[in-house]
Amino acid sequence: MAKHRELASAGTASLDRARGKEPEWSFVICLASLVFVILGSLFVMAFVKIRTLENSRLKTEESIRVLLKQCDPETMASQLSALGRTLRAAESQACVCPPGPKGDWGPRGERGRRGPEGRRGKDGEKGEKGNQGSRGVDGVQGPPGIDGPRGSMGIPGFPGSPGQQGDIGPQGLPGEPGPAGLRGPRGPSGHRGIPGVNSGNHGVLDSWEVTISSDSYQMGEDGNVTITRDGCYFIYTNVLFYDSGPYYGATTNINGETFLRCIGSRGSSRHVGFGPCYTSGVAEMSAGDQISIVGDFPMRNVDMRPETTYFGIIRLR
Repeated sequence: MAKHRELASAGTASLDRARGKEPEWSFVICLASLVFVILGSLFVMAFVKIRTLENSRLKTEESIRVLLKQCDPETMASQLSALGRTLRAAESQACVCPPGPKGDWGPRGERGRRGPEGRRGKDGEKGEKGNQGSRGVDGVQGPPGIDGPRGSMGIPGFPGSPGQQGDIGPQGLPGEPGPAGLRGPRGPSGHRGIPGVNSGNHGVLDSWEVTISSDSYQMGEDGNVTITRDGCYFIYTNVLFYDSGPYYGATTNINGETFLRCIGSRGSSRHVGFGPCYTSGVAEMSAGDQISIVGDFPMRNVDMRPETTYFGIIRLR
């Protein structure tokens, strides 16, 4: 029993000693944890600063490569200055040391290029009018200008001396016949001429002879042919002029209106010559219509032989 009591008391004493040492181990563990946290924080801060410096170095190298590609000394100088400021700012942020004393001023750099011209300012107030300057030297005369519009006709001047006579022009159309002159003395008898008739002042040819009669038309004493039956007629005429006139011609009229016309010219010759004039055509006629042959120029001689001057009408239907 005594031996059991001694063992129990010895165990109780050992347990009491172990309880007395427990606070000392807790303090050591807390202190070790605090040191570990502080060291971890310092390690993280050092790692962040190293990454910042590394990024700044990479940016600097990239900027230097860009500047080398541009090859512009003034632009490189400005960029390097900016990079220097950037690096100094990065170092000031990364460095935990206090800033040193301000250094001396460096030498003055070269003058930069002139910048772009600025915008024009607002116009100022108008100044007072100055004195009139002296007249300058006359300039070189310019080229003649474009002709202006024609002005109004001025007062006619004195008539000039007559010029040289020009060439004789072609003969114009015959004018109106003048009044009949006095009858001259009778001349000697001439040779027997071609049978004919003069067209007279009015030019109506009325000396026709009917060779074939028909119930479709009727010849009048005035030289006009009157149609007696309605129908389609073929009309043809041939007139042979024989005189010295430059022009000749004949017209076939229906009811006084021109239906066919023939005009010829002999040129400037004044000699007597023939001038044939032939026309033909088809016309729709009614009973009572009149056909007449008229010379276009008055006082022309016509060869009235039946084989040279003739006038025909044929009823087609």
